Amino acid sequence: MKTLSSLMYFAAFSTFLCPVTASPLVDTGSDILKQRQNIDWSFLLYQNARCTGAEDPYSRFGSVPCTGGIRNGNPVAYQKRFVDAGCTIGFYDDNGCNSPIDLINETNDTGCHTPVQGGAIIAYDVVC
Repeated sequence: MKTLSSLMYFAAFSTFLCPVTASPLVDTGSDILKQRQNIDWSFLLYQNARCTGAEDPYSRFGSVPCTGGIRNGNPVAYQKRFVDAGCTIGFYDDNGCNSPIDLINETNDTGCHTPVQGGAIIAYDVVC
């Protein structure tokens, strides 16, 4: 019996010290962001092309009509955090969302980007 209880203690202690490595201990990926916040998309806007300084976060569930009046003026760079498959975010250089300067979807990377067509982001919309 002494051997069995020692073995059970060792098994329990080993499990504590050596967690299963098939899943990461910390996951900061976009899937976790979606699960925690129940969102379809999320991005950050920046006032400079290096994506440093103050960031303006935007996230939501579903489509969003043309939205102007971006906080803190007219940002010149963005960083995608998460975009669900089937959603596309459009950035525009006018308040009516008539002049697109960039589009992002689930295939874009999460690095810092300036709009492909150049200029400041005046408005955005999302179609899901």
